[in-house]
Amino acid sequence: MNRSQLLAGAVALVIALSFGCTRGAHSPTDPSGPDFLSLSSITPPTGTKLSPGSSVTFTVKVDYQETCKDNLNVLSGGTITMVIQDQVDTNLLSPGVSKAVDNGRGSATLSAHISVPTAGVNQVKVLLRLDPEAIGCILQFRSYSVSASYPVGH
Repeated sequence: MNRSQLLAGAVALVIALSFGCTRGAHSPTDPSGPDFLSLSSITPPTGTKLSPGSSVTFTVKVDYQETCKDNLNVLSGGTITMVIQDQVDTNLLSPGVSKAVDNGRGSATLSAHISVPTAGVNQVKVLLRLDPEAIGCILQFRSYSVSASYPVGH
């Protein structure tokens, strides 16, 4: 390898690292292991049959871990968003409900109320997503999601 190839490789590495999401040393507030989002509880329970025209309040508790850092090696946190849609991905809740969370491991509760449409809907989906705030993590499409599904009918 000649000198110009080494220099080009070094420049490429610096650019890649400056836009990347990094992981630093872990501490008690930033535990080791992969990031995740998991559904701890949801009411009504997943699979409950919903009646057309009924009013429903969804309350969700999720556990998460978000450890992404921005390119300055600063913990950035993230946002958990809840969206409610029908079977063809039409939003039934607009805007969605969101909650900012800090880096590390934790739990969050989100709640939203909808009226189930009287016609044209045979399924309601509750979708939850954890998105990091660090731009480098966003550019790497690092997000985590969970969902619950409910049939609609009489």
